[in-house]
Amino acid sequence: MAAMQGELADGYEAFRRRVFGDAVGESGLFDDDPAMVPELEWQSRWFRGDFGSDFTGTEGEGVRVVDFGWWNRSAGPDFLDAVVEVDGRACRGAIELDVDARDWERHRHAVNPDYAGVVLHLFFRRPEEEVFTRTPENKRVTQVLLDPAAAHGSAFTPPPAAARLGRCSRPLEGMEAAAVRSLLLAAARQRAREKAAAFHRNAAIHGPGEAWYQAVAEALGFHANRWPMRVLAQRLPLRLLQEAGEGAEAMLFGHAGFLEGGIFDGVAEETTRRYLRDLWSEWWRVRPAAPRPLDWKRAGVRPGNHPQRRLGALAALVGVWRRFENMLEADALEAGAAIDFLSRLAHPYWSAHYTLEASPLPTPVALIGRDRAVDFLGNVVLPARASRDPEMWAAYESLPCGSVSAAQKRAALRLLGRRPDAAGLQKNFAAQQGLLQVYRDFCLTDDSACEECLFPEQLARWPGV
Repeated sequence: MAAMQGELADGYEAFRRRVFGDAVGESGLFDDDPAMVPELEWQSRWFRGDFGSDFTGTEGEGVRVVDFGWWNRSAGPDFLDAVVEVDGRACRGAIELDVDARDWERHRHAVNPDYAGVVLHLFFRRPEEEVFTRTPENKRVTQVLLDPAAAHGSAFTPPPAAARLGRCSRPLEGMEAAAVRSLLLAAARQRAREKAAAFHRNAAIHGPGEAWYQAVAEALGFHANRWPMRVLAQRLPLRLLQEAGEGAEAMLFGHAGFLEGGIFDGVAEETTRRYLRDLWSEWWRVRPAAPRPLDWKRAGVRPGNHPQRRLGALAALVGVWRRFENMLEADALEAGAAIDFLSRLAHPYWSAHYTLEASPLPTPVALIGRDRAVDFLGNVVLPARASRDPEMWAAYESLPCGSVSAAQKRAALRLLGRRPDAAGLQKNFAAQQGLLQVYRDFCLTDDSACEECLFPEQLARWPGV
């Protein structure tokens, strides 16, 4: 069974390499332009281990990050209390990550005493002339030039391909249904394998519990706010929230920036005022002098996906975390039970409110919809578990469809739009994931409007065609 699963994913990877040749590397199809990705996302990706932990410094020294430390929630360096080995010598201190090496001087870190303890400076760009990183005491800081292409996966999401039939829809129309299913399943296995590898890298750095917590936070952020939710979870680790007890929810909302700037202004509804008073009574005692803001997207977001409500769902889940984590780590994981657990989660305030500004809902609404719970199981839990326990692949393949995204609709139209059985070929979660993988690998990386894409011709070489 395990060998068959590996062969499926390996077969898809070999097929992809035939299309792209040497353009495909271990970490993705194309290099990322650092300027195209917000610095906060690069920091988040580094903190979860996407770049690994072993590097070569700009002076040729061997650099190993032994402990990634914790993400600073106030002013100062990005990561504090880290342990870095430089040529075998251990140093404990802070780590700063910038897009450009010259940002150290541009941001005046060299004269800021808060940066005196920095032991490692990471960046993606540097000029041809030598640039030094020095602390206020004129101590040299080890520099590492990061290569975006060395990160696992791609941080840059290309613009969506047009919602229209692709040239590949013609050969796909002529393929037997069994061959199309095998293509989608192989692509889904490849996608799941990549997701599992990302989870296990993060778990190796921060522990399985923190990795589950960060993953569910990102999933709750949905498409619009997945990165702010992940960054918040990275800045506020689960162990810190568990130590805070009843103050955990206030810390989440406070560090998210939802308890600043006249939070009571214009709030007439007594339930909301009471809820905010309870949060503020905890937050004012622990709030940092200069909290780091997060860029939440609210425009165009459905009320049920508003970041405040998603954060309320995360707070509710943290309150019952031990039960939830035990379900995820159980020897016999029951996907249906985990989905039911998430979809039945409730909160005394957020089950009846969409935002802090909105009126109460007439009837309670699920904090985490069933589709979102299915997406979390299929995108995170089952791939991570199946990579260690091949018997879990059966649960992955039988998982029902979750929510249908705009990208999935575009992929289905472009690839399967000519087939009368298109709906039947997408009847489960794995098939949807396979469509997304093919769409990402080929449609989103083609800039010739299909004309020069090699995928349609290579389909004739897929087994079973």
